[in-house]
Amino acid sequence: MQKTSVITPDVLYVMKHLYTNSLAKVRADAEVSIENLSLISSIDQTTLKDMESGKQRPSLKVISMYHLLFKTPYEVLFANLCADTHSYLIERSENLIAMLKSSQSLKSKRIIQAISNLVNRLDTDLND
Repeated sequence: MQKTSVITPDVLYVMKHLYTNSLAKVRADAEVSIENLSLISSIDQTTLKDMESGKQRPSLKVISMYHLLFKTPYEVLFANLCADTHSYLIERSENLIAMLKSSQSLKSKRIIQAISNLVNRLDTDLND
């Protein structure tokens, strides 16, 4: 059986928006040309451009390369991804709590409390 790759709109969004600005910006801020980055990394210029523009998802190795070469914290490189994940987790938690509130069982109340604690932790991390 042959595996087929399915690229959904969500995957395209991730590829296009979550790394694009950070990779291109960090390299530009360091005043390093795509040609020089290609030479030092032995990654084709077109591939690097595709990663920076969002046409291709960068590997963790490439993310690490930008981190090391440009002294950029991972938090900066993954800032958009972290913000999107944070929003997703909050929304999912709120929906789950609303669904569980219809059940008045002791188990549901414990789950609601546990989820609420996680949401509070997310909010605390965001405000720190």
